[in-house]
Amino acid sequence: MVNDPIEHARQLISAGQYDEARRILASYKDDPRAYGMLQTLDAIQQGGGFKRKNDQIHGGEPYQGGYQAYQQAEQYPPTYGGYVSPDPQQPQMYSGFVPVKSYTGIAIGVLLLYIFFWIAGFIVNIIMLNDASNNKHNPYIRVEGDGCLKSLFVVFGILPLIFFCGVMALVLTASSSTMSGF
Repeated sequence: MVNDPIEHARQLISAGQYDEARRILASYKDDPRAYGMLQTLDAIQQGGGFKRKNDQIHGGEPYQGGYQAYQQAEQYPPTYGGYVSPDPQQPQMYSGFVPVKSYTGIAIGVLLLYIFFWIAGFIVNIIMLNDASNNKHNPYIRVEGDGCLKSLFVVFGILPLIFFCGVMALVLTASSSTMSGF
């Protein structure tokens, strides 16, 4: 008997006991190996399955398109955790979970910088917005919390800047009008 339940499920799939393997793998959905095997089981089910005699998960004779469907499921990364393949026609290997880059904690730090050191907060906010924008274009990283940075930039960066410029314009016009009176 195998100690690893995912390896046991792999053996069950090789033996053609798909329902039992699916039942075991369903309780380990957070494990990337289990998720990949569930995708494999879905591909087998859609493609007609493997040949039942002397099957191997990574080999065996194709049966009604099952092995080709399995290969296709392994080559193309599934949609998981917000990841969508940029080009589904180009084969890519799926290697596990998509890392999440959260900017929410950074936004809290930027808020504190805005409160205590406005210029430093403004600069760090611009740098972090640039980093979030670069990561957003990377299909292998899921970005969260970039809206917090954008909101901070508008509320604590742009609006105070506009207010400061408006006050300075009023002060300059008021001082120039009082000076022209002398």
